[in-house]
Amino acid sequence: MKNIRLTNGKASGRLSVPYVMVYYLPVTCNNELKMMYAGAKELMKNTAEVGKILEISEPEEMSEIEGRLKGEE
Repeated sequence: MKNIRLTNGKASGRLSVPYVMVYYLPVTCNNELKMMYAGAKELMKNTAEVGKILEISEPEEMSEIEGRLKGEE
């Protein structure tokens, strides 16, 4: 678990603490599971009021999450 502090991008410089969901779907996943995952992803997003979803398909992409949250993609 890692906390990442972000500013809201406005002149006030206030901190923003958005809910972000990391969605991992391996490229090797079959189409049936991809469809099931897509429905579950939307349900989870709406239930938890997630502001942003980061989709990754390779475990190595986990190390890039902080940069993606800060807009350094």
